[in-house]
Amino acid sequence: LTYCISFNSPRNPWGYLRFRPLPVDIAPLEEFVTSEFDIFVVGPEGGVLQPGATYLFTMKRTSGTDFARKQMLVDVGRGTLSNETDFILNIGPVTTEITFVAFPPGCNIDIYVAQLRIEGSFAEDAASWGDQLLYRTIVDDGIRWTGRASYCQHILPGRTWENVRRDRVISPCPEQELPVAFVHSHLKQGAHAIMMQAILPGTDVVVETAAETVDLSCSKP
Repeated sequence: LTYCISFNSPRNPWGYLRFRPLPVDIAPLEEFVTSEFDIFVVGPEGGVLQPGATYLFTMKRTSGTDFARKQMLVDVGRGTLSNETDFILNIGPVTTEITFVAFPPGCNIDIYVAQLRIEGSFAEDAASWGDQLLYRTIVDDGIRWTGRASYCQHILPGRTWENVRRDRVISPCPEQELPVAFVHSHLKQGAHAIMMQAILPGTDVVVETAAETVDLSCSKP
């Protein structure tokens, strides 16, 4: 992969933009690397994106005689995000139902679970950041929840099996025969403290919701 970046003044009318090349730094976000995806932060060498500017990212991929080129325009707003930004965790009811979860040798198996859907939301003045950040769900102040409906499901780094700002936390019901390896890789029945984090890549900004304690226990039929 070859990267380049350009800069322009957004005052120019669209179609008359003049970009100048800039050297870039490329840094991996190792804590978000998965077996399927790598993720990087690309930005001006030794600097930061300038508020109010528009950047043009150009990526070139070569493979043998094949050549592909992709471009992306990034408009940098003047708003800021800080660790004190209000980030609210909305939780739904705990339900008992059948769901599909990843397990070999096939792509998944269906099991009864106690299930909880959650969603993180920002106040109106920070809502525009919503889909630009990387998210993760933390359980019991240390377990990074990584639910997956199937080994055939491809989940992008910083996203969940429910996509952006949403997640689904489950605990297998005890009244069923399940592979031992599967039971130990998921949450036990009972009370758990759940929170969501939003990370702004390339900075030290980590916005957190308050932790909510929820009883992930299957209801009796």
